[in-house]
Amino acid sequence: SSSSSISSSSSSGGGAVSVTSGMDACWVGLLCSTNNLRAYGYVTTNAKYVTLVEDSIPPENVQFQKSRDNEICVLMANVHRLYTESLMNPFTKLHSKITSKRFDLNVTNLVHSFNGL
Repeated sequence: SSSSSISSSSSSGGGAVSVTSGMDACWVGLLCSTNNLRAYGYVTTNAKYVTLVEDSIPPENVQFQKSRDNEICVLMANVHRLYTESLMNPFTKLHSKITSKRFDLNVTNLVHSFNGL
């Protein structure tokens, strides 16, 4: 049995996009790990995301870790989709803090779903 928790942050800025296609085109993947923390990256042309995942998946359980990595890729793609939708709102000020309650609620729901809450 394993438990996970996740937090995410993003910052504006340019970045290179991977040569793969589809949802994982921006997926950088595992950046680094410690005993119980893994950092993942997702980069687009207008945002860079770093997601920290605390988990207790044993190193020998490679298949489960690959599955979890895929779930994190999907989560980050969905967070980016929400971010893009927020930017497309005509009432959003560019280059300012996101204050949308809808954005906050949707990201919170994604993270809760990922954590099985």
